[in-house]
Amino acid sequence: SATFHIAITIAMEDSNTNYEEVKIAMSEEMKADVGELLDIAFEREDLNDPKTARTKFIKDEMKKKHGGEWHVIMGPNFWSSVSNEPNCYFSVKYGKYGVQIFRCGV
Repeated sequence: SATFHIAITIAMEDSNTNYEEVKIAMSEEMKADVGELLDIAFEREDLNDPKTARTKFIKDEMKKKHGGEWHVIMGPNFWSSVSNEPNCYFSVKYGKYGVQIFRCGV
């Protein structure tokens, strides 16, 4: 059966990260991996073009590390609500970008 989550902006700042948390429901290990992947994706010049390069990079790395089918959505001032597997959801504001990373389907 599907689990539905409604994301609510709570705007918590974490001084150890480059993002502002919106809603995160995943293990600390996954959370650390996603934070690191976001930093890499935004720092690497080769991931600036095409526009899908960042999302593909994060999706592929999450699949390698944590299995399953991962989905990554990002864009300026982006926001949505999605269904996902329990404890596999990450939604943040990274600079001007809204970013959602979630696993849906193994």
